[in-house]
Amino acid sequence: MVTGRPTASEAVSQLVREHLITLPNAELKVARALLANYPAAGLNTVASLAQESAVSAPTVLRLTER
Repeated sequence: MVTGRPTASEAVSQLVREHLITLPNAELKVARALLANYPAAGLNTVASLAQESAVSAPTVLRLTER
């Protein structure tokens, strides 16, 4: 049955894209890294995503809280 609703994976990437303009610079780096290798980047550890984004682990966590 097709409902027209996005899958969970699509919904997450869509939310990130919709909020890019509102993110602080450090969180924007994380969002870009996440979207560049989505969804695989979201399955990595916080530490590896932080390193890939050149930010701290707490910055990655702040983005996930948004």
